[in-house]
Amino acid sequence: MKKICLGLLCLSLYACNKKDTPANQLVYDADNNSYTTVTIGNQTWLAQNFKGTKDKKGNTIPNIKDPVDWFNKTTAARCYYGNDSTTNVKNGNGVLYNQYALDTLQLPYGYRFADTADYCTLIKTLGGDPNAVGGVLKTGNFKGLLSGWRYYGGDFRNIDTLGIFWSTTPLYSYTLYSGNQKIEQGTNAQNCGFSVRLIKN
Repeated sequence: MKKICLGLLCLSLYACNKKDTPANQLVYDADNNSYTTVTIGNQTWLAQNFKGTKDKKGNTIPNIKDPVDWFNKTTAARCYYGNDSTTNVKNGNGVLYNQYALDTLQLPYGYRFADTADYCTLIKTLGGDPNAVGGVLKTGNFKGLLSGWRYYGGDFRNIDTLGIFWSTTPLYSYTLYSGNQKIEQGTNAQNCGFSVRLIKN
């Protein structure tokens, strides 16, 4: 993954007050999955990884199990770590999506996928140090899980070691680690499979 300087993208954003508090409301997706929310500064996020399966027309986004099919996919696709949907829905890891899916997924009313500006604001709100913010996101009400990811070649990697979240900004993602407290911005192939988080409009 190519590392990009967080400071350059975040420099113009201001810091909000340092709050991490549950918003105590339920949000439902098109599959009737429920999510709680967390308010951090002036932002309200879903406090769980998204696990919706429907596109904006109500069709089911393909669950691609075969690694070759995953590699060749250039439209919206989803999967579950290790192709185990039961475990990953139950434990909160949710769905891994390629970045193409972010253009077509049906989202709860009033919510959208986060972009790089949203993540930069989040980092600034929590103190501005990307080498420390990851620890807060993992242990606080944001509940940043280390759900692993799917390599663009189709294999699954790093469960309980990495949690990678897509940004809607093309190719950009944000990574949490088990071995340190940082959050790291990077760029990746669009057919990698990552977790996603929603933010309120």
